[in-house]
Amino acid sequence: MKALDKETRAREKTLRAAVLLSVWAPFATFAALLIGRSATQAADFIRRTVEFAAVLVSWLAFRRVQRESEAQRRKIEKSVRVVVGAALALSALAILALAVARWLRPAPTGNVIVGFVIAALGAAVNAWFWARYERFERQERSPIVTAQARLYRAKTVVDMAVLAALGSVWIFGDATAGRVLDLAGSVFVVERLRTADPCRCNTRHKTVTE
Repeated sequence: MKALDKETRAREKTLRAAVLLSVWAPFATFAALLIGRSATQAADFIRRTVEFAAVLVSWLAFRRVQRESEAQRRKIEKSVRVVVGAALALSALAILALAVARWLRPAPTGNVIVGFVIAALGAAVNAWFWARYERFERQERSPIVTAQARLYRAKTVVDMAVLAALGSVWIFGDATAGRVLDLAGSVFVVERLRTADPCRCNTRHKTVTE
């Protein structure tokens, strides 16, 4: 990799930190799912696993484009957006199917407190990364960073929705109100994944200015 300027190094370090802080999320949410058995927690586990893959691919792509030609940079960034967009779409479909199945054939939920705490911590961390990427965007636009800013905005909003859904299950348990809000939380996660599709953003960029 060629020598990076100060701002590019800061962006690379932020992407790397996002990978390191995201790697634990699938394991933590899977453990919470085993305890709580909530449809929203199942959706959250799938979502965080896909998002970790998206963040990892983005970091690797960012490192690679620093040593590539302009034409090759565009190809790499386009490929990353297509792959991540497809993964998010498949994740959304899986979450929606699971939510409908759990609604039609409900199973008793367990303790959702662990999932609630994980979602609260995730919301705080994701909000910090969102603000960080937005600051980078104000300084100099970049397709990869723009995609990350959009992704982390969606992650923050989804975490807040998960908190609301799990809070309703915590309060109402397996009552109809709790089931309805749990299903609504899963549907909201699907919608935010759809709107976070990296293929929808950065089409206005004609050049890459890392």
